[in-house]
Parts: sequence; C-alpha cells; structure tokens
Amino acid sequence: MTLPASLLRAAEQHVCFSGCYGPEDMVMVCTDPGMAPHRGVQVSCKDCLSFHIGALAKLLPPQMTSDQLAREISQHIRQLRGFAWSVGGYHYACNKIWLSAAYYPGGLFLLDGSRNHDGRSDLDLLLEAFRGGLIKPQDPRMLDAGQYTTLEVYLDMSAPITPVRNRHDILRSKQCSPTFRVSSRRVTIAEFLPMTVQPGTPTAAVQPTLAPAVAVQPTPPTGVAVAQLTPAQPQRVMRVGELCPSCGATIEERPSLTETYIGCLC
Repeated sequence: MTLPASLLRAAEQHVCFSGCYGPEDMVMVCTDPGMAPHRGVQVSCKDCLSFHIGALAKLLPPQMTSDQLAREISQHIRQLRGFAWSVGGYHYACNKIWLSAAYYPGGLFLLDGSRNHDGRSDLDLLLEAFRGGLIKPQDPRMLDAGQYTTLEVYLDMSAPITPVRNRHDILRSKQCSPTFRVSSRRVTIAEFLPMTVQPGTPTAAVQPTLAPAVAVQPTPPTGVAVAQLTPAQPQRVMRVGELCPSCGATIEERPSLTETYIGCLC
C-alpha cells in the first residue's frame, strides 16, 4: 500500500526547500457528523514548523507511525527535487544548532540557519554540521570555508527545479528571485569550488553579483560646514495578523522549543 497521491502532492507543493518532515502527535479526525472520529497520522515541515499534513490511518499502510510517514515523505521529496541528502530543523545532538540544508550532487548546497540568532552565517553552520557528525562531507576540503562562494536568494520550491547541474540552473529558474517574495523562502546557495569550477576557470567568474559600491565622501577641511543626516526613523511595531516585510510570514503566536512566542519566521 503506497501513500495517498493527494498527501504527496501537498508535500510537493509546499514552498520550503529542504522537504524534511518530522512526526507529530496522533489526532482524531471527524469526517462525518454522524460517525465517530477516525485516527489520523500527521507530520510537519521541519523548515517552517507551521505546515502540517496528514492522512487517516485507514488510508495508510497498516501500523504506519508518524515517524515512518515523516521519513517516507521526506525521502519522496529528496528524490523529486534531486537532492543527494537533506536535513531540516533543530539538531540537539549536533551542538544544538538549527539548520536546514540540502545537497545537489556536484558541490552545490542550499542552506538556511537563520533561526540560530547567534551571528553565525549559514555556511558557518554547514561546517558545524560537518564537524558535529550530522552530515558527512563528500570531500575533506568541505571543512574549509575558503573553498566556497555563497549567494543569498529567495526560492519557491512548490515545483521542483530540474535539472540542477550548477548554480545558474537555479538562478535562471522562475522559482528563484534575488529579492523577497511572499511565496518564497530566504536561502543561501553555497558552491564548493573544487567541484563546481573547471580547472583553468578564473575564480572571479563564479563570484556572486555584488550590489554597487557606495561612494565614501572625503573628510571636509576644518571649518567647512557639513549637512547633518536625518536620524533614522524607529521601526514600526508589527501587529498580530500583519505580514512581516522581511520573511513574508504572518505575525502570530508560534511554538518554540520550550514555549510560544508572538512573531514571524525571521
């Protein structure tokens, strides 16, 4: 007995990139007012924690648990999107880091560790995951941050990007944007240069496009009046129900590891 096609389709169309799901508690689902509720099995996205899907137990293989369902859906999404591996969410056994990551064969990583709030970059957290044994590096040089270039984009993975042979296949796809979109998630693309750059190719050819440099004004001579800059305006406090301009998520009560908080997904 295979998983219901509608359940797999719901997971395939979710916008988060890693496709990793975790188990949730069993639920009792009422499908008919005149009948007793049926047992349901549910899982949730490890990237955003807010997307839950499930099915009635009678529609799943016999004795299937939420752990098994999460593993099967995660593996289905990995194969669909062409990932060699992917991980998502909070990793207590690996130095208590939060990291969602996926790897395309050939040296290309998708990363998001923005929930850590400790100043480390997404690439720093990938290297931490290597050192902590969460992920096994394909090449020993993958532990060296100097072997990578990185580029921040926004991805909507509600449809797979295929084939992905290099970074440019992602950048040229309709699901990729250099700027924020409500339907997308912030992702760092990290290229492992020893595997993505052909011998003899100048390194500059694979560097991400940078924003135009801001000209620095020279220090004026003594006695010359200088116009004062207008002080920065304080940020407006977001209200429950509004959309965060940074991540596009609704301001609402959300679960954390030990309690709840009011906020978005930044």
